Parts: sequence; structure tokens; C-alpha cells
Amino acid sequence: MKKFLKLFLFIIIIFSLCSCKEKISVKLDPELFRPCKDVNNLCIWDIETSSLNSLNSFYLSNNSSFPYSWLDGSKIAFFVPNENNEDELYIINSDGSNKTKIFNMYSSAYFFKWSPDGSKIAFFVPNENNEDELYIINSDGSNKTKISNMYSSAYFFKWSPDGSKIALLSKKSDENKYEVYIVNSDGSNKTKILDNQNFISNLNWLPDGNKIAFRSEKSGENKYEVYIVNSDGSNKTKILDNQNFISNLNWSPDGSKIAFLSTKSDENKYEVYIVNSDGSNKIKINDTLNFISNLDWSPDGSKIAFSDENNNEGGIYIVNSDGSNKIKILDNVKSINFLKWSPDGTKIVYEELNLISILDVTNNYKEYNKLYIIFSKLSITQLNWSPDSKKISFVLIDTW
Repeated sequence: MKKFLKLFLFIIIIFSLCSCKEKISVKLDPELFRPCKDVNNLCIWDIETSSLNSLNSFYLSNNSSFPYSWLDGSKIAFFVPNENNEDELYIINSDGSNKTKIFNMYSSAYFFKWSPDGSKIAFFVPNENNEDELYIINSDGSNKTKISNMYSSAYFFKWSPDGSKIALLSKKSDENKYEVYIVNSDGSNKTKILDNQNFISNLNWLPDGNKIAFRSEKSGENKYEVYIVNSDGSNKTKILDNQNFISNLNWSPDGSKIAFLSTKSDENKYEVYIVNSDGSNKIKINDTLNFISNLDWSPDGSKIAFSDENNNEGGIYIVNSDGSNKIKILDNVKSINFLKWSPDGTKIVYEELNLISILDVTNNYKEYNKLYIIFSKLSITQLNWSPDSKKISFVLIDTW
């Protein structure tokens, strides 16, 4: 009988929460509830007014690691699958108004990525030999163009900062070797700039768009290297060698420095380093910590934010780009899944166990606002700032 009463009480509580239409929305108050209909939906939180909107009543596409994109401070484009499992592109105002269907994507397309200005979308489509081919289409659905026929398995690409080129990473057929191509966004001038490389990851453009950086594993060794190469394939330069595991390669906004994480040899410990883009002046900026994640540069390149976790407790740190003046701005936090500066550099957002918090950089990193998702079986993913730094977007996923 007691079990039945507990179950009945639980159902009543859940029903009351799911039935509420008005959300409690107060700055510095974590109790901001969401109705159940927002599960698996794209949500927009206005950090100034604390209003929270769910922008669509569909499941977002599973064919992209990030199936939506801010077009400006007021509009968002996103993909949702229809009944035929074809992804449809919509554009909607950030207040939820004026949802407009733009076009149907092709059923086999996946790995959508918007160009930096939002005017184009690149994606893979498998051909009859199950080899991925790269296409680009305008964001209004016009001018679909096949960019590249791949004779080996292509599995990753990256737009250049100005959107004029794409770097394409592929694995050579029947070999454990990798190659990198550069191709113009109109499909012209496809050039192989790297061939017969060991495993490549962390492929990224430098901010000036003239160079590519990547991580490579040394053959037969559990060591890693980092290279920079010009976008025409010339002047390949090794800037880091014989490193233990390297991750989170993160270039400063001006491309002069790189921050990265490395593990200590034979230990499950992590360290943060900053090094000049030519490999000189490598600086360790922290004592060894159990786990480090979410390494992010401030927009002006003067500081780095990162989080650590130590015995299920951790904190958030800020350090100058030269490694000086490291401060702990937040203590006693757990499982930080996301940490990012706002585009204007005045705020920092982090997510911890379904709590989204905003810190005010201009006010000594004091708490500015926070949003708490009360349902324990929901998960926040794909968190991002709007370009005007006034809103936070995220996808709420049902994990039941």
C-alpha cells in the first residue's frame, strides 16, 4: 500500500509540473520549470529577461552533431526529420515566431555544417559504393553542388573562417593512412595538401585562414605530434613532439598561441599548456589535476577559462594568456559539461548537472543568472551563445 501511495504521489507531482503553462522566471532563482512538451526540443533562454521559449515541437535531426545554427541575433536555422526520414530545414525567429520551411534535405545526407556566415550548408552523401561525397547547398535550398568525389573514405571537414574553402579529411582505402584536401566552396581547385599521414585528428584552420593545424599519432608509439601546414600544402612544421595524449587544441583568436590539454606519463592526471604557434615558449599553466575539460579562450585572446574535477568536486579557473595570474573563480562544482565565453567577452556560461549558470566577467565573475531544468531524466545538450550575447540556445533531450 505504501508503495502504491508513493507511486500515486509521484504521478501527481509529475502531472502538475507537466501541466503548468507559466514558468517561474526570476533572475538568480534556479527554480525555472519547463513543461514536458519541450522534451527533445530546441530552447532559447533570454539571460536578460529570463524568458524561456521552445521553438519547435519536433525532434531535431540526428544526422548532425549540431543540427541548428544561429543566423544572427534574432533567427535560427534547424533541421527536423519528417515522416519519410528526410531532414527538413526551417528558419524561425528566436522568439518562436515566423517558422518557415526552406527545403527538404536528401534522406541519406548527414554531418551538416553551416558556413561561418550561415549562407551555405556542407554535408556528406554516400554514393553507390558507400563512399562519402561532399556537397554544398545554399541555405535557401538553391544551387546544390557536388564538391568532391572521394576515392577513399571521407569522414570530416571544416570550413575556413571566411567560408571560401573547406578542409577535408579522409582515410586512404585499405590503409591506415590519412590525407587532407583543400577545396574552394564552389568545388574548384581541389588540392591534396597531406598524404600518407598517421592517424589525424583535431583538424582545424588557424584564425587567419591561411594555415591548417592537426594532431597526428606517432607510428608504433603512444605519443602525439602537432603540425601546422600552409593551406597550399607548403611549409609543414612540427610544433609539438613526443607529447603524451593531447586534446582540446584551441587556438587563440589571433592565431599567435595554442592552448591544449596533455596527460602526465603513466598517470591519469591532466595539465594545461600554452605554446606559441611556432612551437616556442611552451608554458604549463596549472598544477596536475585529475580531470580538465572545457578549455576556452576569451574573445580578445587575453585569458583562458577551463574547468577541473577533483574527487567529484572541482572549479573554474581563469588564467592570462602568458600563464600568469591564475585565479579560481568558482569552487565546489561537479560535472561541468560546457564552459564558454560570450561573443562580446562580458559573460561566461557553464552547465553543471542541468543547471545553466551565467557569470558576469565585468563584475568579478559574480553570478548573473541561472536556469535549472528540474526533471532528472532530461539532459541539456548543444549549448551555444547567440551572436549578440543576449541569449543561450540548447537542446533538451529525453533520457528516459
